[in-house]
Amino acid sequence: MATLDRKRLEGCFLKPTDSQRFFARFGVKAARAATADEAVAWAEKSHEAGVALVVQEYVPGPGDLHYYVEGYATGDPQTTSWFARRRLRIYPPDFGNSTWMRSVPLDEVAPAKEALRRLLEHLEFRGIFSAEFKRDPRDGEFKLLEVNARPWWYVEFAVRCGIDVVYQGYRDALGLPLEALGPYDVGRSCVYPYYDFHAVRESRGLSSAVLNSLGWLGAWQPIFRWNDPGPALKAVSDIVLRRLRRSSAHPERPGDLRLLRLGRGSGGHPDRHPRLPRVVQNNALGAAHRAHGQRDRRPRLHQGGGLSRAREDDAHP
Repeated sequence: MATLDRKRLEGCFLKPTDSQRFFARFGVKAARAATADEAVAWAEKSHEAGVALVVQEYVPGPGDLHYYVEGYATGDPQTTSWFARRRLRIYPPDFGNSTWMRSVPLDEVAPAKEALRRLLEHLEFRGIFSAEFKRDPRDGEFKLLEVNARPWWYVEFAVRCGIDVVYQGYRDALGLPLEALGPYDVGRSCVYPYYDFHAVRESRGLSSAVLNSLGWLGAWQPIFRWNDPGPALKAVSDIVLRRLRRSSAHPERPGDLRLLRLGRGSGGHPDRHPRLPRVVQNNALGAAHRAHGQRDRRPRLHQGGGLSRAREDDAHP
């Protein structure tokens, strides 16, 4: 903490390296600190929960400025696959998860793809990747927010558009011949109905949310299947249980800080397993790994971002 420039903490975005544990404790995915003191308060509370924080620059602008460049990297341009999508809505606003998105041509994200290609080649990375960019309205440039080296929440959307990175990874693991996938379907939509309904309701009201649901026709959605309703039933039961807990339990929130909510709050409880693995930053690119053992007692803030294995955007909270 003493080595960090307090000026850089003002207005910063505080991102947990283990978003699921952070959400279970505080009922929020992340936080934005207006002052250095708020950042320090979050670091102390997060440390007590056994979760490290990454300090990132906040890029302004609405959710539809977010783009995702995803695929499977092999180190060979002939067999590396690419897919791009644009977020159209997000919930909760600003720092939530994508609720409505559309596949876009790679030409639309050409500068982002080229920057990501150089990064992956420099790292000699091989496997599934999902990179999040935001077009900065101040200069029009794509700013890299993170790279997740794992399948993402909406990976099946890419598959249905024609980029089956999961099968490509399977063949690669078995040493079978690979070939680049594509072209993929452009202009296809994907929606998460429950969260998209709330996204529209909060921004434009209930009537607009109801009318907006008509636009879901023809869009792919990630949960419900007539031939496999189990995941959808589980998702509904989780939502109901969270709502029931709200009346009797509230997440611990440090001070009067501005929070980034998922929904209107959620029940949570302190970490009851003090010796669970602690996620720490691995390098300047922000790659996170788990280190087992007793936690030290000092708050940890890490400056960075970029490549991250932390479960973040488009990972179920």
